[in-house]
Amino acid sequence: MEFYVLVLKTVFIAIAAEPSWEKAPGDYVAEYGDYFEGDMVLTEAQRKEIEAAIMPDYDNGDNTPKNGLVNATKRWPNNIVVYDIYENHFSCFSQVGCNQASNSRNSQVFNLADNCFHHGIIVHEMMHTLGFYHMQSSYDRDEYVTIVFENIEDGLKKNFAKYTNDTVTNFGVPYDYSSLMHYGEKAFSKNGQKTIIPKKEGAKIGQREGLSEGDIIKLNRMYNCTREETTTAKAPIFNWDFLDKLPKP
Repeated sequence: MEFYVLVLKTVFIAIAAEPSWEKAPGDYVAEYGDYFEGDMVLTEAQRKEIEAAIMPDYDNGDNTPKNGLVNATKRWPNNIVVYDIYENHFSCFSQVGCNQASNSRNSQVFNLADNCFHHGIIVHEMMHTLGFYHMQSSYDRDEYVTIVFENIEDGLKKNFAKYTNDTVTNFGVPYDYSSLMHYGEKAFSKNGQKTIIPKKEGAKIGQREGLSEGDIIKLNRMYNCTREETTTAKAPIFNWDFLDKLPKP
């Protein structure tokens, strides 16, 4: 079974010039906008569900807000995604999962500002559209990373919240430092210092080159793709052919 992405149209509103295809910046500031966790647009129902699923963070003493949605109704039927791409605003963002009821055209907005046109950033936003949250929101993340709250911008500690496993799931895949959905080490930093430190020596986080092996396995399991999984995850289960022309960082 393959997964297809159907783009209805591309609308260039704010910037008429062709986007530049330069290497993406190391910390992907375009993803760190004013939406939920920087780049996710939630429905009111999703926001309430997530707020109810937020785990208290004992390091922070704060009750402010696994990786993939448990709610199967938010997965795209027939493995077809329909959305509109807009180049507007100054950041990259997408809705999370299938929210067709919120749009009479049965599509949803996928926003790419001028500095979002990089292979890994686009696929990252598509992962949100398919139904994935950020990796470091996993309920067990404190076993793998340390969140340095004193280095986070004021008012944005909520972007580093953890969720219970009643709302999100890892589909049986261990915590993935190399996930395309992981924040970078200086995400939302107010002083240029690290906000996330991996506990595994030598582990790198925040890559935007493409899907990790763990990302691919989760996608296959979320959408019940029947092709046999391999340890190398080389089999192209999802059809990203239209992105092949984009340069990788």
